[in-house]
Amino acid sequence: MELKKATSREYMLPLSWTDPLPLGRQRWAIGLTIVPTMVGVLALHDLSSGTSSPAWVSFVVSVVIGLGAIGGWIHHPIRRLRVKGAIAGTFISAGSLALSVAYLHWRQGHVIALEMLQPLAIGAAPGIFLYYALLRNEQVSPDQNPFGDTKQGSITDEPHDQIAMEKAAGSSGPERAGLPISICEVKTPDGFVAYVTLSPLGVVMKRGVIPEEIIGQLIDSKLAGESVDPENFAPNRVFVDFMHDVIKRHGPNLPGLIEAARTQDNGWIYILDGRTPTLGGAVPPEDIVGAFEVRDRQIIPNSYMANPNHRVLSHRGFFQLEPALQQKLLDEIANRTFE
Repeated sequence: MELKKATSREYMLPLSWTDPLPLGRQRWAIGLTIVPTMVGVLALHDLSSGTSSPAWVSFVVSVVIGLGAIGGWIHHPIRRLRVKGAIAGTFISAGSLALSVAYLHWRQGHVIALEMLQPLAIGAAPGIFLYYALLRNEQVSPDQNPFGDTKQGSITDEPHDQIAMEKAAGSSGPERAGLPISICEVKTPDGFVAYVTLSPLGVVMKRGVIPEEIIGQLIDSKLAGESVDPENFAPNRVFVDFMHDVIKRHGPNLPGLIEAARTQDNGWIYILDGRTPTLGGAVPPEDIVGAFEVRDRQIIPNSYMANPNHRVLSHRGFFQLEPALQQKLLDEIANRTFE
């Protein structure tokens, strides 16, 4: 069983800084650490210039450090490591608050906003180093990783965590699996570019293309043909983010996912690509689209995590979502063309 370091990028940093709201886990954690600290610094500076009681000072300090601990707690997606995150979050907030208040007092309050980032960052450094030190020897197995090689059955905390969505209808072999995929060449200042779009060619020729419907482009447009070689294909980040956003918003309302959540207590429900030939066995990482977290037999709102290893085009063809999700994706693309 291959283990991954708990300090790997996919655990420590936001999956994508271009994801639409609501914010993801890591961004909430960073916000709960930085924003209250900045507000607390200003509040303590005002309190020190008046006749406020020490109780108010203690209250502000407690709130800032408490929110920092919460930020550290929610930062790491692996539950067993969240206590260590809370400890580090406490030190990060306390260090930033103390050094920033001292710096503001030293400057007698005459500072600009960007200047305050320096003591905030320097004060946070010991806590960040502590966080790394606490996690550097920790390893995460696929049993705790929502995006490892998966099998039908137990892969996280509970015995029924892996619930695969039904294979998309009409996905029994053709590369395009009923999707209105077309290839169109567009003239740019650098020459012709061959875009692979999720709309019929006639529609694209009539009204042009929009970024959200461009699945990707051919690296060498001279090799364009009926079939698209994955080695000659570069995915479009805008489309990938758009597709995951559609899944995140509409997935929890699908009857199949709701029913699947009722069969387990806690864990993850996986969105599997319908093109995979092994829905009942080991599913390769490129065929795992994403996952929703389940607690107490309920899908957690906004818990969707996109799998960075999923490929919209593999040697088994283009992606194939569950029919209802696939239709939502096509409908939203159609609606955007008329905005």
